[in-house]
Amino acid sequence: TEANLNNSTVNLSLNNETFKDNTLSILNFTLSGAPAGLSILSVSRTDNTHATVVLSYTRTDFDSNFQNFRIGISGRELSGGPDLESNPITITALIESANIAANPGINEFNLNNKQITLTLQNERFTDNSLNLSNIHLNNAPHGVTLGSITYVDNRNATLTLSHTGSDFDAN
Repeated sequence: TEANLNNSTVNLSLNNETFKDNTLSILNFTLSGAPAGLSILSVSRTDNTHATVVLSYTRTDFDSNFQNFRIGISGRELSGGPDLESNPITITALIESANIAANPGINEFNLNNKQITLTLQNERFTDNSLNLSNIHLNNAPHGVTLGSITYVDNRNATLTLSHTGSDFDAN
């Protein structure tokens, strides 16, 4: 999945073919159908017909599955000569989201200094220095803004609302 791509391993098995020698060059292996930010970190030969490819991933976000991911092997690595390509495998995307919760419920009379917990799903904060200008309220009533944000951990933050006290009659 997208979450565990970095340093993940793919085991290759050759059928009716063998590796030419004991040394495999990373330059003779390619990725196709791969998400942006995915590359080969290393390749190691296990035996005449097996190798392990370690992948490197920069955490470039993607939100659609990659259903035709393959690894290509140059014929320069093989005793028989022609290039080979692995069977396809699927790399599953993770959809990131943010959930908010306030307890007790929010109403017009308790908005000022009301704290809301923000919880990230399939995502995390990169560090503990959160910038209030990067968080936006959608569909907030007139007079309601973000007063502050406090880092809790890499998946949670506490938002404190500010309210001018202006009246609003629509929920």
